[in-house]
Amino acid sequence: MRTSIQFLGEQPSEVQNFQEELKKWLISIASERGFQIRRLVYHFLNNEASRRLNFDFLSHDYPTDIITMDHTHERGLEVELFLGHQIIAENAKSFSVAFADELDRVMVHGLLHCIGFDDKTETEFDRMKAEENICLISRPKSLLER
Repeated sequence: MRTSIQFLGEQPSEVQNFQEELKKWLISIASERGFQIRRLVYHFLNNEASRRLNFDFLSHDYPTDIITMDHTHERGLEVELFLGHQIIAENAKSFSVAFADELDRVMVHGLLHCIGFDDKTETEFDRMKAEENICLISRPKSLLER
């Protein structure tokens, strides 16, 4: 089975210049959890596009950091993730973390949802956050140094 990972739209340099490293990292996250990436697409959106999509699909009239559309069948991941890179940048500033770290966390967050993690209850939220941290620690050096 072929793996396809794409980064589309207004990609920040933290993605554009590190696509191969990101792809390898995302593949390892999925495979370590018993999943195979068939098709994974990250769409990078500005605030207006993020707001429109959030309104059209979730009836929320504001931009968001991520919207996940999961078409996974069994353990073969087929996912489209729409990332509001301006919101991610604002959140990074609010949380006093580097933009690349927050971006990676959001990218992994969406992927983990499709693998079966949730964050609706406090227990699920804590488990999701712990799993995100495990994933972030596993990043290759080249991604850590962005």
